[in-house]
Amino acid sequence: MHLKIFQKFSFTLIEIIIVITLIGILSSAGFGSYNNFKYRFSFEAQYQELFGYFQNARQMALTGKKQKYEDLGMKNIENYDISIVKNSGDVYFRGIFSNEEVDLGEEIDLASLKISNRYKINFLNGKGETAPFNSIYNCSIDFYVDKNGAKIYADGEKPEIIIELQDLKIPDRKKGIYINALSGIAEEI
Repeated sequence: MHLKIFQKFSFTLIEIIIVITLIGILSSAGFGSYNNFKYRFSFEAQYQELFGYFQNARQMALTGKKQKYEDLGMKNIENYDISIVKNSGDVYFRGIFSNEEVDLGEEIDLASLKISNRYKINFLNGKGETAPFNSIYNCSIDFYVDKNGAKIYADGEKPEIIIELQDLKIPDRKKGIYINALSGIAEEI
């Protein structure tokens, strides 16, 4: 009768330590890449949502769409407004309509967005230089219907404007939204 002798194979302590060290090194490299990807995706998501607000404001101004509100019934909104508060990063998308009983325009919040405190909003003129109203705390951009399209007014002026979103931790990561003063068309730059 033949007995089979089984040999036990095992790893030495040094081999196990080397493998654990390599796993730690690879996972730490992957974690840095994951964080960069996460912040880049977050930046792009915030930018696209902000860009969408400007496209919607122009489109809604051109169509003269009536909005229905539970308290107010059907109201014809005359123009749309994007208000940006620089310090807090709040962005408000509003519809402004005339109230028949009162001469003052009335505003209704259609949507709002909170820009992360990791990002900064800059206001630039059409040439990419700092706009005169960049130092103020907020900027209101109104989209009015005109025979040529939807004109914009930013704080009472009719400028070409660039709204720039900049990552404070990675200053080279920035994207702008150029808004043409005559047509109100928002373009990615």
